[in-house]
Amino acid sequence: MAASTDTSAKVREGSVPAPPKAVDGWDRDPLSPDAADDGIVVTTRRRLARLVVSAVDVGARFDRERAGCDAVAWMLAPHEMFDGRPAVEACQSLRGCLRTTVLHGLSIGFDAAPADLDGLLGEDGAEPDPETDPLRIPSGPAAGGRPRLLSAWIDATATTQPGVHFHAMVTADPAAFGRSLVQRFGPDAAGAAEVEVGFDPDAPRAVAFVSEAMRKALTLAAAAPESAYAAGLDVVVEQRFGS
Repeated sequence: MAASTDTSAKVREGSVPAPPKAVDGWDRDPLSPDAADDGIVVTTRRRLARLVVSAVDVGARFDRERAGCDAVAWMLAPHEMFDGRPAVEACQSLRGCLRTTVLHGLSIGFDAAPADLDGLLGEDGAEPDPETDPLRIPSGPAAGGRPRLLSAWIDATATTQPGVHFHAMVTADPAAFGRSLVQRFGPDAAGAAEVEVGFDPDAPRAVAFVSEAMRKALTLAAAAPESAYAAGLDVVVEQRFGS
C-alpha cells in the first residue's frame, strides 16, 4: 500500500494540465463529410469497445471536475503516458485503456509517466504491451474508388512465427487490404505492418526477399493498377526463420 501511495504522488507531481493539440491525421473535422484521402484504420470490435470505455471515463472526469480541457482534444492529443501516441490510438490496447481508467478514475492529473501508472496497476512495466497500434493505411493519389497497389511488410518480431512477411494487393478498397492482413497474420501483426501505396523494387528487403520476376510484376502493377494485368493481383511472400 505504501508503494502505491508513493507512485501516486509521483504521478500528481509530474502531471501538468496543458491544452492538448491533435496530432497529424487526427486533426480533421469529424463533423465534415468523409474525404477520399482520409486515412483508414483497421481495428477489432474489442479494441473499439476499449476506446468507448476510455472516452466515457475521460468525458465523465472532465465534466465532473469542470476541467478547462476539452475531452475530445485530450483523446486526439499525444501523451507521455502512451509513449507519445495519441489517446485515440493507445486506448485501444488493454494497457492503454487501463492507464486511462487509472489516471481519470483517480483524478491524478492529465498525463503521467507510463511506469508510474503501471505501478498503480501493480505492473512493473518490464514486459512490452503485446498489442500494437491499429493498422493505418496511407492515402494515395488513386484513392476514391480507383484500384491501386498496396504493399505491406511485417518484421520478424511482430508475429508468433519468426520471419519476414510481405503482402501486396491491387484493390479499390483499402479496408479490404487491411482485412486481408488481419486474416492472414492476425490483428497484432497487421497493426505492426508497414503499409505503403505502390512498391519499391529497390528497397533492401524487396531485393533480399522478393524474386526479381515478382519485383518486376509488382512494379508493373503499381504503375498501371487499373490494367487487366494487375486485376486481382494478390501476393504473399514469407521467409521464416528457424527457432
